Amino acid sequence: MLKNLWTRFYLLLNRRKSKKRCDKDTSELCYLMDQVTNARRVAKEYRRMIRKGAINPYENIDDAGGSWLEVEDRLMRRDYIHAFGFLTIMVTMAVMLGAFGYISIQYSQEKLLLNKVAEARSKSSVRLKLSDGREVPFQNKDTISITMSTLKVAANNRSMHIVSTGGGVAGMNELQVPARLDYTVILPDGSSVRLNASTTLRFPAAFGSTRTVYLDGEAYFKIADDPQHPFTVYTPGNTIHVLGTEFNVNTYDHTRIKTSLVKGAVDVVQHNQHTLLRPGKEAVFSGRHVSMNSFEKPNALSWMNGKFYFHDMQLSEVTAMIPRWFDVKVVFDDPMMAHEKYTGCLDKLRRLDSFMEALKSTGTLDYYFTDDVLHITSPGA
Repeated sequence: MLKNLWTRFYLLLNRRKSKKRCDKDTSELCYLMDQVTNARRVAKEYRRMIRKGAINPYENIDDAGGSWLEVEDRLMRRDYIHAFGFLTIMVTMAVMLGAFGYISIQYSQEKLLLNKVAEARSKSSVRLKLSDGREVPFQNKDTISITMSTLKVAANNRSMHIVSTGGGVAGMNELQVPARLDYTVILPDGSSVRLNASTTLRFPAAFGSTRTVYLDGEAYFKIADDPQHPFTVYTPGNTIHVLGTEFNVNTYDHTRIKTSLVKGAVDVVQHNQHTLLRPGKEAVFSGRHVSMNSFEKPNALSWMNGKFYFHDMQLSEVTAMIPRWFDVKVVFDDPMMAHEKYTGCLDKLRRLDSFMEALKSTGTLDYYFTDDVLHITSPGA
């Protein structure tokens, strides 16, 4: 089983400072200090932070991840740049079961590449286009109330609750979630929908004999149980019929639409072909072809925790998440680089340049930014 060396390194440092260690721990720590580049300087900074009270190893003996974040935050500050360089992360790249292992991103003596994404964040907002033509942005945590003849809406920049006030379906409302954000909406029937970035959901003010919505992007549905009123999700490529159930739909790539069922049952229809899904199964539709696979829930739903796990995936597919999560365009200066395969994790809450440095450390690519465009090149180009 592969181990994250840096996480182990911090765990051993915590045990050493708290005196909860054994001779085996001490031997392992000494080995890592000798083998891992710059480990001694990291340990020195870690001890200094303990003396200042920034970290309490007695309270966090096994919280290696928390200790890592504390040290990394200090090292990333401007005061420490010239003394320590830049600490980045251990990542897993290349192919599992043989070719892949841990890649340690070493200290860099050059200036840290400014993260264009961090500078660009902040001004985009979730927007609701009402059926009467009005458009309402949700930019902060303050709740906004909207009342129409057929519905009431209470919403802020994180979630929306819709209550039907009666009347027929006068028109469709459209909820737009921009890049970098995700959003939760509670529909009039009590069903909840968690929307990923760069996703659009269209829904009526009130449901009639059937419950119908339109999705373009990715979302996780938790459908309120109501057998008398079937729930239907229309996507750019197929139609999903459900009763009471939980499932994820990914339509980012209209040529490859994926439906993953967590609970209940769904019938996915495409080109008059019906595919019945059971929990733990997903259907992938490519044109008229459909494939059925098992899926791991933590991986399939990891986007709700700001993570995108990929295994032996082409770089073009991996980087397709970057515009959605970071609002940065990606250009392959060398088109052949798009076909290189990697295994790892993209974290929405971390700096994009840290992720790119991880990929670069494999020796298979290079990159640079121009304004809000990420260019990927072959190494040495």
